[in-house]
Amino acid sequence: MKKAIVGILVLLMIVALYFYHSKNRSLQVNQEYILVYDVSANDEADYNYADYPKIMLNKGDRALVKSIEGHFVEIEVNGERGWINDWYITASKPVNLVSNEIKYVLDATILKPFPEEAAAFNYDEVIESGKVVVIQAEYEGWYCVQILRYSEPLYDNYWIRKDEVGIVDDEDIREGKIKLNAELLTLSGKTMSEKIESYIIVEAYNDEYLKFDAPGGIMGLIKISDFLPIKSYDEL
Repeated sequence: MKKAIVGILVLLMIVALYFYHSKNRSLQVNQEYILVYDVSANDEADYNYADYPKIMLNKGDRALVKSIEGHFVEIEVNGERGWINDWYITASKPVNLVSNEIKYVLDATILKPFPEEAAAFNYDEVIESGKVVVIQAEYEGWYCVQILRYSEPLYDNYWIRKDEVGIVDDEDIREGKIKLNAELLTLSGKTMSEKIESYIIVEAYNDEYLKFDAPGGIMGLIKISDFLPIKSYDEL
């Protein structure tokens, strides 16, 4: 019985991969396509090793396909070339825009370069539990998000399943700012001379203090009452 179930699952995976691969075959070199969503084009057909973004492209741009490599296509827009995943010119449903909605990552997960499982891609952009994400768009069961990187959001193509983000309790929010004139301590408990105005990432240290990380590799302690978690887009 178990072998039969395994066999069925393998068959379903093969069928799914066939249909996913077959959509790529319909693409034609020297054919123009319309981008279905904003995307940053890389300098090679890869996610983890490309020096990206090479160029930033917008939904509605007309992209001329110059070459195809697996599920990556080299496109030319306004005389500039770069590589993108073929989903950005083959998606069958519209991408709906969302206006800067704040949510939080419920459990550590791996982000996706486009809104599908992307199992064939070795994409290693991990996002930790409690991270703040800014929802920019949605496609079926997926959100396209911007990620806060201390002083500003990181703009790129990061997709996460809708059920992997949500609203959390204040003590589970790991990003925010320090109250003005709050006392900062080193990890050894001494008063810290640095002034930190940017965002910090925190974790519970004990019942009274939080341990935080700040830009420049600065680590220290603050009282829980001196931490201001991000709760809305206006606080970014």
